[in-house]
Amino acid sequence: MGDAARGNRIYIRSCYRELKVCIDALVAGGTRRVVITGTPGIGKSCYAFHWLWHLRQAGVGVVYQLGSDFYRFCGKEVQKGSRDAFFAANYFAESDAWFLCDPPALKEPYR
Repeated sequence: MGDAARGNRIYIRSCYRELKVCIDALVAGGTRRVVITGTPGIGKSCYAFHWLWHLRQAGVGVVYQLGSDFYRFCGKEVQKGSRDAFFAANYFAESDAWFLCDPPALKEPYR
């Protein structure tokens, strides 16, 4: 992921696979929203990236929020835009697309 010595790799924790199985079952049962929470540094952002990779491998459309930036992955295209622009374009209303959200921190972590 940007380091020439390491190549394009991401470490996948075993719990990512286990949690994905649980989320897949929830979605198959009709669940439309899943929220992953945890303390800072536990791996939520990496897990969101893990999901993005899996969804894109399956050809699924994704709107991905990373901080205050928004990206839309559809087909072979990636668009970057604002939250307001994506709402205006109805990207959040696409029934077969996923929304992965890794928003900016609201406050400083406890020290």
